[in-house]
Amino acid sequence: MSRVRYLIALASVTAVLLGACSQSAYEGSAGQVRKEMIVYAAASLKDAFTELGKEVEKQDSTVKVTFSFGASNLLERQIEQGAPADVFASAAMDVMDSAQAKGTLVEGTRRVFAGNSLVVIAPKGSTPIASLDAIADARYKHVAVASPGVPVRKYAEEALRKQGVWDRITDRMVFGENVRQVVDYVASGSADIGLVYSTDAQQFKGQVVTVLTVDQALYKPVTYPVAVIKSGRNRAGADTFMRVLASPRGTEILHNYGFPMPGH
Repeated sequence: MSRVRYLIALASVTAVLLGACSQSAYEGSAGQVRKEMIVYAAASLKDAFTELGKEVEKQDSTVKVTFSFGASNLLERQIEQGAPADVFASAAMDVMDSAQAKGTLVEGTRRVFAGNSLVVIAPKGSTPIASLDAIADARYKHVAVASPGVPVRKYAEEALRKQGVWDRITDRMVFGENVRQVVDYVASGSADIGLVYSTDAQQFKGQVVTVLTVDQALYKPVTYPVAVIKSGRNRAGADTFMRVLASPRGTEILHNYGFPMPGH
């Protein structure tokens, strides 16, 4: 191969590779090309949003929905640092407030789409407890809560402090990176008890049991805001996701996984 032909071939390969890196595309049924649309979402939304993503793809054959689930505060930080998110769904208003203050969100797209509640879980077969005060009992040697900054940790800490329990159990706490890891600690026996959202307890009811529903007067309402991200690469796909999320079908999916509408 001559040097000229080699350089032409190399340039062609490079162009193909650059094109593949600039935009992820997937082939759907009947050869339909689907463009990737990335959703960053709170870990507690994993099951509901996974089904919602399938519904989005069902309604729009041009979209391939992919997810990154984790602690809302960590996801917001990743987006701020340039992670390729098209949509962001948080488990706390203050995390979304932070994103909005930094100019990360597309103006006019932010809205609240769901609520949740706080519960105390224990390994399967455990008996109910009368109140949060019981967590201070010496039989609970390891109490699982989320790490600082994670929304469910904020709600749990607020409730425990108001009940006068927090300072009595700090030396027995084990920390999960997100709410699902807190569930895992309790389900595996690494923790004797833990504080999570009711939806997570519902999804893992074969492995853990809810021993107390925390009085909602002890913590701020749990609300989930969602918004489109300015730096996203698939605005059309993001708009479709937001539309399906707000539709009766989206509400039905959320309800099936235990998420009430805001204020209910």
